Amino acid sequence: MHFPAGFITFLQQANAALMGVPWALPDRPSRRSIPVMPADFPAGLAGLQEAGTFQPPTASLSLPGYPDSDRTAMWSQLDPVIRHSPTLRHQLERMRQGGWAVRWSSDEPSLCNVTERVVVLSPDEPLGMIVGKLAHEARHTFQPPITSRQFPDEWTFAKRVRIDEAHAVFNHLWVRDEIRRATGHDIGIGMGHPDYYQLAWELVLLHGDKSRLLHHIDRLYRWETPSANPDDCYWGDARNEWRKDAGLAPVRPRSRVVEAGRQRALRLLEREALEMGLWQGGQAWRAWQTAWQI
Repeated sequence: MHFPAGFITFLQQANAALMGVPWALPDRPSRRSIPVMPADFPAGLAGLQEAGTFQPPTASLSLPGYPDSDRTAMWSQLDPVIRHSPTLRHQLERMRQGGWAVRWSSDEPSLCNVTERVVVLSPDEPLGMIVGKLAHEARHTFQPPITSRQFPDEWTFAKRVRIDEAHAVFNHLWVRDEIRRATGHDIGIGMGHPDYYQLAWELVLLHGDKSRLLHHIDRLYRWETPSANPDDCYWGDARNEWRKDAGLAPVRPRSRVVEAGRQRALRLLEREALEMGLWQGGQAWRAWQTAWQI
């Protein structure tokens, strides 16, 4: 199932000014153009993807331009990274103006609660992953609140949820690219199949079509596992939300159906990469095959 290209383009153009995301995609960067480490990027933050957990401070400290938080000192720890993403800084300022808050919890999954206007994040992760998840959830705060009862069936509702998730993943990738270009450091892709999303991003830098990137994101992300429901996939989780509100029993996609969906996403992305000549040598292709066990 595909999103109507014109509809996605309309959404992108309508949200561009609000989101602070430039409509034009950046040129594909050369490795030589990426600075090794600017003077204002602390050396201690170089390992943004290192294993282990980030130890949050407990002292109270506020910074201008950030939403309210139960641990305001977190912003002083994250600011040296976030400041290099104009998009995320703009979004956080808009969240602050809109009365949004960020709650740090080690016991809850990352989520955006539109009703309560709160984003929940875990502080117990690598710093880069925290920034990436913040970018994802920040995008959700700009999406109009919806309920399952606004949609006539589970399929229509699930498709709308998929559109919202695809835009949130795109925001994560965009913010990551801004930080990487400005600092030479990578916050990483904290999702189930990072190599897939990295390749999809490389492709969009070549062809410049955001709609195609959103298609690729949706094709795989619908089969990823939600942090709030590890027994389902995003596609099934959204369907079951509608079914629950309608008084219907939940349904679970079979594991082979989920895996088949993932493999189809892989094949379509792989085909486009080969057609565009993205893989000039064999090493990247062999690594791709190994990662996907094909």
